[in-house]
This record gives sequence, C-alpha cells and structure tokens, in this order.
Amino acid sequence: MNEDAKERIYQAASELLHELEVPERITSRQIATRAGVGVGLINYHFRSKDTLMHAVVSDRMMDQALHLQAREGLNPPEKLEAMLIALSDYAVAYEGTMRMALSFELLQGKIQTPLYIMPLLTEIFPDRDEMKLRLTAFQLITSLQAVALRPQQFSDFAGMDVRDKVQRDRLIKNLIQLNLQS
Repeated sequence: MNEDAKERIYQAASELLHELEVPERITSRQIATRAGVGVGLINYHFRSKDTLMHAVVSDRMMDQALHLQAREGLNPPEKLEAMLIALSDYAVAYEGTMRMALSFELLQGKIQTPLYIMPLLTEIFPDRDEMKLRLTAFQLITSLQAVALRPQQFSDFAGMDVRDKVQRDRLIKNLIQLNLQS
C-alpha cells in the first residue's frame, strides 16, 4: 500500500505536469487529490512537492537522453549534439518546469544532469580519465543550465537569443566544439 501511494503520487504529478500550461502552479493539493491520498503523504514520500517535481522532470530528461543515446546512424559526437539540442528544445518548450527543476538541482539537489552525457563522452574520449570526463560533462551542462535559467541575461551578454532555435542550436554546436577540443 505504501509503495502504491508513492507511485500514485508520482504518476499524478507527472500527469499534471503534462497537462498544465503553468507547472509552477501545480499544488500539493492537486497532486494529492489526483493520487487519492492525503497531502501529507507527498512530504512523507518525497520530502516536498519541489523534490517530487524535480524527480518527475529528471526522469523525463533521463528517458529522453537514453532514447537519444540509442539512436542508430550517428557517431558519438553527433549523438551528443542531438541529445543536447533535444534537451534544450524540451527546456524551451517547458521553460517554467525547467526553471523550477534547474533551480532545485543547482541550489538544493545533487548534481546529476551531467551524468546523462557521460556514456557519450566516454565513447568520444575512451582514453580520457574519469575526472576529466566529469569536468567536460559539467562544463557543457552547467553552461546550458545557466543559459536556460537566465535567457534574457545571456542574450544581453552574448547577443544571442536562445529562444530562437537556430541561435540555440548554434550555441550548442559551439559549446560542444569548444569542449571537445580540450
């Protein structure tokens, strides 16, 4: 019963995240009502609504990353580019959700998003030691996270509108090129 309630809460949050246009307005009460549980069980199972929402968004991103890593016909650098472009497209499409998830990860959560690209970096650099691979992953991902959190400030700084897909894709290609050269 306990794990069933946890799964229902997670599923309810996932459904609401998919349905609502302003995910920041999802309330614990909405999640609990959809899951058929008391509001207190959200905190019991997930510590907070923010932790729950971060888990849902992280799982979606991980699923997307795994799907993209499995794509046939692309070499590892092309897969990395395709993955980062797809994830950035997701971030723009779900800007509010991503801002919430990124803020949570950077300020309260553990750093896990760079780990999504580690398998590709390992393929690209089979002889590079793990610390250098982790730093490369960190540089790529945190750069994109900072841009996603503050797109207007980045635009003011770089003269690049990351809400424009062509400019955003060019930014990703340049970031990859800079990081893969080192």
